[in-house]
Amino acid sequence: MDNMGNGLVPGIETYLADQSALLERCHQRLLGYSSMWWGASGTALTGDQIAAHADAADRYLAAPNAWLPHATTEERAALYMAEHGVDVWDVPFLLDRRDLRTALIATQPSEDTRYVLQRILSNLIAASTGAPYALHDVWDLAPGRTLAEVRAMLCAAAAYARRYGPVDAARPAA
Repeated sequence: MDNMGNGLVPGIETYLADQSALLERCHQRLLGYSSMWWGASGTALTGDQIAAHADAADRYLAAPNAWLPHATTEERAALYMAEHGVDVWDVPFLLDRRDLRTALIATQPSEDTRYVLQRILSNLIAASTGAPYALHDVWDLAPGRTLAEVRAMLCAAAAYARRYGPVDAARPAA
């Protein structure tokens, strides 16, 4: 890149083209899935509602120590003590993992948005890897997975929801 930043534009254009292709591959996988934008309770959702949940989960994971998927129970207990200023006797028996699944639950405005967002994430992951199927909450635990990759997938899910999701919950897209 020169002093004027001229190498940046082609890099951005390549990134946007790659993301657009990923979103389109995911959309092709989900064509004909008539209940895509319906939550588990039967509530119709908009693309903006799902995108807002993905954005919130991304912000959650941006916090220090929010994503430590391979932390041991002892490490999670030590973090809990440091974060809450308590001793070992005040640590809850069951501590949440610090992974994508926890971020989705912690930021969900409803079970319905999480249900739809999980489907989008799993299909985006499958589209990006070429796998016939993928589970978002197993994908983020894969050895070598980085926080940057997890956050990028959440951003892609938000972009997918905004691009393909219905604007009006009363008339969900197919």
